[in-house]
Amino acid sequence: MKVSKDVLLFAILILSFVMIAPTLKVNALKLPIGIKWVLAKQKAHKTAKRIPKSLKVKGNSHRIDLNKFKDKNGQTPKTESNGTFKYGKWIIVKLITRHLAYNGHRKKWLLRYKSIKKAYLDKHGAIVGQ
Repeated sequence: MKVSKDVLLFAILILSFVMIAPTLKVNALKLPIGIKWVLAKQKAHKTAKRIPKSLKVKGNSHRIDLNKFKDKNGQTPKTESNGTFKYGKWIIVKLITRHLAYNGHRKKWLLRYKSIKKAYLDKHGAIVGQ
């Protein structure tokens, strides 16, 4: 099988960029979409490691248990679509923008510790960003 020089050079360029990009502070707007999503997934997994296990679903290290959070009426984010929900010093707030996350779902909730933003969650409680 014969491969042209252009295809080979392009493959080497993409491969080297994928290997080097996570170590660089790169402007995300200049990256191709596939690489943006890979970097977003890596960032979400790093963020998930920083969240305490007491907030997570048992057996899943990347999903927050939304049933633990309650509003002033006792509703949870699973049953209610608006409002502020608390669990100790942790707070979940509804997002208005609803940007698309790396997993194809919309960012629906913002997880905060006191007033510090910690993670973005989708409608199922999966951590999809920082």
